[in-house]
Amino acid sequence: MAQSPLGATQSPAPTHTPAVAHLVVVRGPGAPGPFPVSDRAITRIGRAGREVSLPHVTVSPAHAEIRPEHGRFALVNHDPLIGTYLNGRPISAAELGDGDQITVGVFRLIFELRGVALPAQRAG
Repeated sequence: MAQSPLGATQSPAPTHTPAVAHLVVVRGPGAPGPFPVSDRAITRIGRAGREVSLPHVTVSPAHAEIRPEHGRFALVNHDPLIGTYLNGRPISAAELGDGDQITVGVFRLIFELRGVALPAQRAG
């Protein structure tokens, strides 16, 4: 089991992964989506072959991921050259909240929680 950016230990993903959140593309070519985000499995973001597929040269094949962690979600960047931005700021890893804006290449996405009760209010 691996250590997560928020200090939790990751468990293997189950086969059934219901969506509790969504990523809605609000800017970018073709505006794909919305994309479901599960609270039981990592959601990978990349150019192709990912749960969130953003087909553009400004998105790397394995650009970023969203990790569920005990009722919360962490956004983790995997492309140090292009980067991943949360609410306009570059991140390596950060906690996500409802309504946060994620920028990956030329795409802007909104993270929407759907009736999810988080265990505690996030700081900041």
